[in-house]
Amino acid sequence: MTKKEHLLGHLKTVHGSIRKLVDDISEEEAIVCLPGNPNHIKFLVGHISTTAAFALTVAGVKPDYPGEWMKMFARGATVTADISVYPSIADIRTRLYALHAALEEFVATCDEGALERVNVIRPGWDENAMDGVLFFAAHDFYHAGQIAMIRRALGRDRMFG
Repeated sequence: MTKKEHLLGHLKTVHGSIRKLVDDISEEEAIVCLPGNPNHIKFLVGHISTTAAFALTVAGVKPDYPGEWMKMFARGATVTADISVYPSIADIRTRLYALHAALEEFVATCDEGALERVNVIRPGWDENAMDGVLFFAAHDFYHAGQIAMIRRALGRDRMFG
């Protein structure tokens, strides 16, 4: 297998797992928080969408991503109790899935050299595409674990294992 085939397989596994965790979450379930943790599923999925946009950026593709969402769901952003400021979980899911599809399409069609190309994620953070995309996939799977915990608190069955 080539590097790009390995990367694409890894992305399909991570993206498929995230999809399985969030596909059936209702608007009401999306705002449930666990005691001691202010991050609800809506925020976590929004946050994962920011890193999907960053993954595309590090791959060298300009993502279609709203600037206000980048601030709202950024690392360290305050999760507000005013739920009305957030987009619907359906809108966040749609955006996330589109970003995942774009990233998978890029990896599937790029040449191997594109994965070695260094791109600017943001000022002061340059990364080659392969390492950057893998970093963001690992990051997203960490947050998928948080979503899995909230799902269990909602009385849902385990998704994996």
